[in-house]
Amino acid sequence: MIWSGYNKKGLTAIAGLNSLTLNKTSLTLTPKKTYTLKINGTSLKPSWKSSNTKVASVTSAGKVTAVKTGTANITAILGGRKFTCRLL
Repeated sequence: MIWSGYNKKGLTAIAGLNSLTLNKTSLTLTPKKTYTLKINGTSLKPSWKSSNTKVASVTSAGKVTAVKTGTANITAILGGRKFTCRLL
């Protein structure tokens, strides 16, 4: 499958979108510890978000920082596809 789109930056295309994977699907971090998530198989930058910013924050580069103990889902969105890592 090839996905393509157009935005302010121009035309984009992602070949093999279905074969891309997140480098971790679950992660355990203690408060103040970090881990950088990435999507394997592409150099394109997804958008990142945390389902619970009181537990974990995530930067635009995919660097996750544990704020306090709890659970959160860290989601990357690339080409309309969501990739999720569960933080425990």
